[in-house]
Amino acid sequence: MSPLLDAVVTEYLPLEEYIADFTVVSADLAGDIWKSERAQHFREPGNKSWEAFVAGRWDEALEIAEADLPKLEAYFADLAQRRSRFFRVRAVESPVSEYLRWELHVLRVRAQAGERIRIADPAVTDLTEAKYGTVPELLILGDAAGYVVDYGGDGAPRGAAKFAQPAAIARCRAALQDMYDSSEEFEEFFTREVAPTSEYGDR
Repeated sequence: MSPLLDAVVTEYLPLEEYIADFTVVSADLAGDIWKSERAQHFREPGNKSWEAFVAGRWDEALEIAEADLPKLEAYFADLAQRRSRFFRVRAVESPVSEYLRWELHVLRVRAQAGERIRIADPAVTDLTEAKYGTVPELLILGDAAGYVVDYGGDGAPRGAAKFAQPAAIARCRAALQDMYDSSEEFEEFFTREVAPTSEYGDR
């Protein structure tokens, strides 16, 4: 476990229980959502856009992702009505992996819908971790709960370790906020590093 969570009691939730718990907690959310993503490759079985991407159907993968825009706009509008915001810090190494080129297109749709996303390069990640210790795959729901998401060895989600101690939640949120504040705006990064080489077409 990360030094961020030293001596913190966690409860491991298998994937279905984690999703159910997240759904219940987020339904009554008061406060902001913070999420970090560190791995450069994930597996996302069940995600139709990802499945099209891995099958080489790039155009279809993007069409599926873009079709989610109205649903995402409604989700972020609902968060805004509750005075909640969604912040994501996405660590990206160079060269950008093929998986990340796909994911960044998906995240662009989320950014267009209202999610606040920034890109952390390795220098930002290193500075954050020098101060706080390793930043894992974190999801923080206001002051109610935090999760360390478990993606296993193959990059597919397996579950999450949940914690609810206020001090631990505050410490993790502070680390992610520092990382976010030092990171690059999503659209600037996307335009420079992804858009020029994003027209793969189906392969």
